[in-house]
Amino acid sequence: MTELFNDDDFDIPDAAVGEEFDLDSLRASSARAGSMFDEDMEDADDLDMTLISDTGSASAFSLANFSPGQRLVLALLLLFDFIAIAVGILVVTGRL
Repeated sequence: MTELFNDDDFDIPDAAVGEEFDLDSLRASSARAGSMFDEDMEDADDLDMTLISDTGSASAFSLANFSPGQRLVLALLLLFDFIAIAVGILVVTGRL
């Protein structure tokens, strides 16, 4: 059997002796990453507010949003769920 990983795949290079931990560059890169995250969240908040204003509420789930065919499929799936649960209970109790 061939090996998927070699020992060289997991080697972590050692830091040079003269190389010190550069805290300033770490702070600068963290600030850049933080500002990019803030910009992304502002876009998401704008999108959420647009969706809320279009639908009138934050929770827009309603059966009125479905077409009659989709409502029929949902009703059939719900019926099959009840039948499956009933059969499962009958099997567990030993009556079937």
